[in-house]
Amino acid sequence: MSAQDKFHWNMVALTQDMSTPAYNYEMGELFTQDMRTSMTTRNDEILTRTKMNHQRGVVVPIVYESVGNHRYTGIYESGS
Repeated sequence: MSAQDKFHWNMVALTQDMSTPAYNYEMGELFTQDMRTSMTTRNDEILTRTKMNHQRGVVVPIVYESVGNHRYTGIYESGS
């Protein structure tokens, strides 16, 4: 599959369901939760509580264009 096709199908998959779960909790809970769970976990998932804010992420397709005359390497070396 070409890079263009992969990009297309990834964007299709990411935009299929744009709904946000209904709020079925008290907003006061948001301010009384222990934040150490969020800040100290080594995993991206916290299964022991409801995701209350920032329930959806953002995906933005971008293109890096090198302007040359720099010391960057990797994907920044020649653009991506």
